Amino acid sequence: MGASITDLVALYDGAGDQQVKEALISIYVRSGGKAAVDKLLWIIKNETNVTVRRNGGVPAVGVGRSRIRQALKELVGA
Repeated sequence: MGASITDLVALYDGAGDQQVKEALISIYVRSGGKAAVDKLLWIIKNETNVTVRRNGGVPAVGVGRSRIRQALKELVGA
């Protein structure tokens, strides 16, 4: 609603609720911009909530970003 993707990326760290985090992840995936992709990479590597991390990683692959695919491969040791 008028917020920039940078503003929405900044919201993630303060979000405690899983549903809010997943909604933000969905926005990042749809955006596909550099700030959004960088945050998706951070989530894949650092999010402590396994469900949120998994739910963020799966749709992120569809973004078509080789950096995200590579990060997922590194996490699973492939």
